Amino acid sequence: MWSGINEIIHTKSKNKNSPNCIEQMLNNEKVTITDPKSMSNAFNTHYVNVAEEILKQRKYPGCKSFTEYLKDSNSYTFMAQPATPKEVEVLIKSFDSSKSAGPNSIPNKFIVQISASIAIPISNIINQSLLKGIYPSILKTSKVIPVHKKDSKLEIVNYRPISLLSNINKIIEKLMFNRLYSFLEFHNCIYDLQFGFREMHSTNHALMSMIQQIRDTMDDGNIAVGVFVDFQKAFDTVNHDILLRKLDHYGVRGISNSWFKSYLTDRKQYVSLDGTDSDQEFIKHGVPQGSVLGPLLFLIYINDLHQCIKHSTTRHFADDTNLLHILNKSFPNRTKKINRDLRCLNNWLLANKISLNSTKTEIIFFRKRGIPVPIKKIKLNGVKLLPSSRVKYVGITIDEHLTFEPNRKILQSKLKRANNLLSISRHYVPKDLLKQIYFGQFHSHLMYGSQIWGLNDNDNLKILTQQKKAIRKISFAHYEAHADPIFKELGILKLPDIIKMNNLLFVHSALNGKAPKAFKDYFKFQQFHNYNIRRNPNTAYSIPPGSLELPTTNLLVGQKGIRYRCAFDWNAILKELARIHPVSATNENWFKDLSSHQLKALLKKFFLSNY
Repeated sequence: MWSGINEIIHTKSKNKNSPNCIEQMLNNEKVTITDPKSMSNAFNTHYVNVAEEILKQRKYPGCKSFTEYLKDSNSYTFMAQPATPKEVEVLIKSFDSSKSAGPNSIPNKFIVQISASIAIPISNIINQSLLKGIYPSILKTSKVIPVHKKDSKLEIVNYRPISLLSNINKIIEKLMFNRLYSFLEFHNCIYDLQFGFREMHSTNHALMSMIQQIRDTMDDGNIAVGVFVDFQKAFDTVNHDILLRKLDHYGVRGISNSWFKSYLTDRKQYVSLDGTDSDQEFIKHGVPQGSVLGPLLFLIYINDLHQCIKHSTTRHFADDTNLLHILNKSFPNRTKKINRDLRCLNNWLLANKISLNSTKTEIIFFRKRGIPVPIKKIKLNGVKLLPSSRVKYVGITIDEHLTFEPNRKILQSKLKRANNLLSISRHYVPKDLLKQIYFGQFHSHLMYGSQIWGLNDNDNLKILTQQKKAIRKISFAHYEAHADPIFKELGILKLPDIIKMNNLLFVHSALNGKAPKAFKDYFKFQQFHNYNIRRNPNTAYSIPPGSLELPTTNLLVGQKGIRYRCAFDWNAILKELARIHPVSATNENWFKDLSSHQLKALLKKFFLSNY
């Protein structure tokens, strides 16, 4: 069937306006080449051999086996349930018609229209694949588009490979992903502090968890040592034999394991450069780039890394890994334990054939002002780690004293550029479109990480000023016009209220079990006796039902923690809303029992009413 579909549908066309049109470049021998076929072949050879070259540079192979770190094998066995035609049809209808279909595909717009007709034969093919443990070989070919990212356009290394896979392949992968992910989550196989590529997990959660631990450490007067580890092409260097053994360890055995072996092996790729395709080459390492299953398989591959770390807390966002170690203020130079953890980390990387980029790995000592940096040497893979005053993690710049001033300066520059765009656009587009530009180019930057860097309102005055400029530009108001009525008219919340809303939504998700397990016990309800509420529903209670306990802190730095501020904002807003909705407030769970959509709508209405 695949060959028949391919003959009918598969067409090859050149895009004259292709952004990756390259007239000349240097190959690995630094020789200039201009022939399109030679250039596409040079790109493909480079991408295919990246993992091999990295593995060759490893000076020491390691003496430990990766199996030494695998603990508590899953006693349950994964069984992939058969696909149904309805399930296949729903997945096909979710395709974005504007995106590329990839090689050996049916164009997205067309496949959506015929989804009902092809759902049965495709589901039959999928079920035969699952039953026999064999992945269709025609779907294991990827098309790679090189996209320039930085520096000279003549150098191959300055191009990022964008991998496209067949949309038929995506149907099979999504079905398998849903089954495997549900199995792993149900049996608690995935490490709790892995925040990447998981439902109800985000970069924001990774930041919250880490920053809260740092705040608690600084609140006690101690030093938190953060080591931000940089891996070399971690996704590309995954060893297939090790991955299959780890899948077996977590319960993917027998035919299912054979299916994944078939999925991973004998994969091929070619580079398409301005309509000219390279020769196809086999890929020996890594999880498939651009795939649905690739990220999940990578999570499984590094899932046991934390097992080798004994004295520090390990966190991941996919391959972005950091270790956080606490140094006692009385003995700041006792760094033996952190060095031991780093040696163990290096041994794990060697055993799992992942290479470390020691020169890009950063260390930072989070501490209160006035506390000196420890003088002892901290090494990783024989390289001394030099302390940094700031580090960028998942898009947020974090400084050693957690002021976040460097991050706000970077953000302010982005917001100024967004305001310039609004200034230019507002004379040519209607207000509704201007609001879309605002949310796309301004609000998205403003929102990201705001619960981390924006908890102190006094530090955010310059950022708020940029936001006021933006809404004045949208409404064509005078540059000195009072901003509150404009915010209300446009239905846009001010930065402090955005942060409060996000804090309350986070508490709400944690209380209802919809946040990562790392936040399971973050918030607790206050215990108090409620005597007079039923008798007098108009009572203006100082502690309304459903209030949270405020975490105990030693210093002001603890009150800037996400845990304290979220509980504080929850109590403050709950108290205000209890006055507005006194009958509802007699139920201590009324706030918690709202849906997230209802809570968000209620909060937005409340904040806007105060402008």
